[in-house]
This record gives sequence, C-alpha cells and structure tokens, in this order.
Amino acid sequence: MRLLDGRRSAVFRREDVEIRQVADDEWELHSVSRVQHEREGQSIDYPGRLAECPRGHRRPIPSRFDADVVALRCRECGNAYRLVSR
Repeated sequence: MRLLDGRRSAVFRREDVEIRQVADDEWELHSVSRVQHEREGQSIDYPGRLAECPRGHRRPIPSRFDADVVALRCRECGNAYRLVSR
C-alpha cells in the first residue's frame, strides 16, 4: 500500500496498515441490527450494534443513546473513547 502526503510517499505491507473510518480516539460503529452476547453460559440476542475501539476490541452498545457524544470505556484495554452518534 502506498501512502502519499503531497510531496513524499511511503510503501507499507497491506497487513501492517489498518484503515479506520473514524478518528483514533473514537469507537468505530459496525452496523448490526441484532447482537448476540454470551453471559454466564447463556446466549442473549437483543437489538443493538457493535463498536470497535482503536485497539480492535469489540463490544455491544445500545441502538440509541441520549447524547450526541458519550465516553464509553473499553472493558479490555481500560481506556475511554468517544462514541459519536452520526
């Protein structure tokens, strides 16, 4: 993959490049109408979406939330990232 900044270019292997559609401090929303979640050996199916933090961890989120921007903590890496309603 070749990246250009106007004057220079750099070449990277495709597997070393992650393309995200959002800023580096935001959750990336994945369109899912129903989320299946495992809890204590039981499978729960409910309306919702999946969000992915910048480090690649995924978690289910509600279909709707009250604010336009909320901070949502990642359970795996412990960091809080912005969740933006677009």
